[in-house]
Amino acid sequence: MARKAIRIYPGTPGKVRITLALSLLMAVAVVANVLRVPEDFAEVQQAMDASAAGDTVVVARGTWVGLLQSPTHSLVLCSQFIFSQDSTYVNETILDGEYQGTLLTVNTAVGTGLLELNGLTLTRGQGQQTDIYANCDRGGALHVVEDGNLIVRSCVFTHNRSSRSASVLFYGIECALYGVSGYLCLENLYLEDNRNDGNGSPSIQYGSINIFSQGGRVELHNIRYNGASATTNSPIHATVKDPLAFSVDGIEVWNCDGGEIAFGLSSDGHAHYTIQNIRTYTTNDTLNGCSINFGALGSEDLPFTCTWNNVEVSGIHDNDISMGGNNVHFRYNGIHVHHCSNTTRSILGIGLHSAAGSSEIHDLVFHHNTSGDSIDQVPDFMIALGGTDVYGAHVYDNHVIIPPDPLVSETGGHYLRRGSILNAASSLEQLGEDGAQRYEGLLFENNFVDDLDDYSNLHPETAPHENEGREMYLTSPSGIVLSNVVIRNSRQPNHTPELYAPTYMTLSTAGSCIGAYANRIHVIDTYLENCDDGGFQFLGTEDSVFFENVVLRNVGRCGIETGTPVRFRNVLIDNVDAIDNCLYLTPYVDRYTMQSAMFILGSDEARLENVTITGCDDMRRPIGYSTVNPIFVTADNTMICNNTYEMLVELNGNASWSHCYVQEAVEGEGNIIGNDPLFDPERGIPFLAPDSPCIDAGNPDAAYNDIEDPDAPGFALWPSQGGLRNDIGCTGGPFANDSMFVSVAPVRPITLPTSPTLGNAYPNPFNPVTTIPFVIQQPVHLRLSVYNLRGQLVATLADGEFFPGEHRVAFDGAALASGVYLISLRGEGVAETRKALLLK
Repeated sequence: MARKAIRIYPGTPGKVRITLALSLLMAVAVVANVLRVPEDFAEVQQAMDASAAGDTVVVARGTWVGLLQSPTHSLVLCSQFIFSQDSTYVNETILDGEYQGTLLTVNTAVGTGLLELNGLTLTRGQGQQTDIYANCDRGGALHVVEDGNLIVRSCVFTHNRSSRSASVLFYGIECALYGVSGYLCLENLYLEDNRNDGNGSPSIQYGSINIFSQGGRVELHNIRYNGASATTNSPIHATVKDPLAFSVDGIEVWNCDGGEIAFGLSSDGHAHYTIQNIRTYTTNDTLNGCSINFGALGSEDLPFTCTWNNVEVSGIHDNDISMGGNNVHFRYNGIHVHHCSNTTRSILGIGLHSAAGSSEIHDLVFHHNTSGDSIDQVPDFMIALGGTDVYGAHVYDNHVIIPPDPLVSETGGHYLRRGSILNAASSLEQLGEDGAQRYEGLLFENNFVDDLDDYSNLHPETAPHENEGREMYLTSPSGIVLSNVVIRNSRQPNHTPELYAPTYMTLSTAGSCIGAYANRIHVIDTYLENCDDGGFQFLGTEDSVFFENVVLRNVGRCGIETGTPVRFRNVLIDNVDAIDNCLYLTPYVDRYTMQSAMFILGSDEARLENVTITGCDDMRRPIGYSTVNPIFVTADNTMICNNTYEMLVELNGNASWSHCYVQEAVEGEGNIIGNDPLFDPERGIPFLAPDSPCIDAGNPDAAYNDIEDPDAPGFALWPSQGGLRNDIGCTGGPFANDSMFVSVAPVRPITLPTSPTLGNAYPNPFNPVTTIPFVIQQPVHLRLSVYNLRGQLVATLADGEFFPGEHRVAFDGAALASGVYLISLRGEGVAETRKALLLK
């Protein structure tokens, strides 16, 4: 039988451990022996049968055929690799099950023994489903019975099969979901062409590695899975309940045609579990990729914490990434999702249904993903968050497709409300009575919503709904804080028309980039630029909405739509233009158009402090209000200029103007009438030229003074100008700062390297031995060499095929003179050099 060569060079060279001991095992106080096959025993099973506790069975190169049973006592079963670190031993020391059944059954148990496999290739094991009704399964390559203890290091698994479950490893009682409480450690493994046929149904596959553990220890480190095969397959499924220890560090999966990495974790007590360094991708666009599914369940009284670090997923289609659960504190750091697609559901779900307090995600990167299609699939939002604060995100170049509705004249068309890209919701249980959901350091750019409905000459019986919160739609029963958020080039070129009928149809208005509904909302240091069809659409249920240091430039139709009470402080709205696609059903209600720089709903108070509204054209009015209930408006130190409109303000209530610069006469104290405030010709809007009438023309009360420049006493700190008296417009006042004009730096994805990477030697300087680390992602031939500064080769440390994973090689300079040496790693896709200093 022809087999593909898979060379490996894993692990850390050093002293070989013969006697194994774990805290959960009984100490073995015997002298360990090394039993060799075929020198001492003709067959592997004979050597294992003759072994005593703590022995090591060393298998020579070659193919060893037969089904194996381990003893119950501790044993190491290995190749010569464990002694020599020569990776060819791994590939050429083969245990072959010939598809006759489970290749190796592990019979160790808690308190009796531990089996370690090291440096072997296991192939052609055949798993079995013995009872379809009792869910009885046998693993293909490995099956661990009862409370077995197993360590597998530096092994290759290939061409193993199973009828349903665990072509490589089944760890669990044969006919029960839970019960295994032993120790399982999988480290530095390579898996290729292992298949589950699922009895013809991919939906009942449980993974090449299938783990059920209760009250045990499970550790998964540096597992590489090549999913290229003819059938759908999942790499790993693990269900872990109340573990003494559970950790995952390093899983890489590529070229899967469907399937998932699936973890189910539950715990009844305070604990902290970490899952990190996971990467799934495809190099073939025809494959559906491998997703991630993580479900967690904690105790309502004793929730646990789960941390995910450095996860990258790309190339999944019509599947989703789900990481959430109940009564769990989630911490996500470095999540990178790209080039994925889904037609009817979210691509990424984070922290969903967690009711143990707010979770957090740091450094989310999400780009070049697609949802919906142009035929009939109306998409869901791309990212779903539940009770999760976001600190740092870069979301860009994503495409949402809303298909055309053939009955648009009757239904108003297809639409996606409340979050085409991101939808976030929270509950009081997640936040607490005084909590707030926080979104800080977010950059959204170049995302595109393609609404394919034909709205021309539309007079439906049901009004079309605007696409609210294209980039983000946020809801919370408590509060929402948006801080340091930038949205650029949010596109929806086919605008939903505004329609209104007073008796049988709801009001349809402009859409929005960001929509929010919460008890209180605070927006600070936020910037929207070059966005179609609406900026903010915020409603507070009880308390206030507060905008502070906010900029909107070139935002179509409506800048800010908000409820009351509302407060605007140091806000710039520049070039928000109306469009002509409003289709009114009755002439009377055209006053309800929300095409305004700001449109305020409610019956309470609106306060404008140091606001600039300029360059807004074709508006019915720059400031629009609901005419249903009275509202009281106060404008201080505010500038409204260079706009074209029918009326300045439209409201049912009272307006008070104080020390404002406006285009027409208004009642109040200290106001200036004009249409040219003299913006700086070099810096442009909203910065004032030195001779602007708005400098030092605001409220003279010292409480409203500009911030003083610490380097120039008596003068204002930039961006305010002149003396300390308040400047009119968004650059003046005691809260003015330049943060409103500073862009958010893009979050850089934190992912596993895609090519071999050479690390720095340590210690460095050294005498006489140092360790050289490097990371490999796929099997590759590499040469690790050492040169002196004259370019002369002084040592070749390694030259051969290397297995994916982290490697460390020792360099002994005892025979060399003191000085600087160059360490070189060369091979396909890598040419790196590091320096090391030998000091004797």
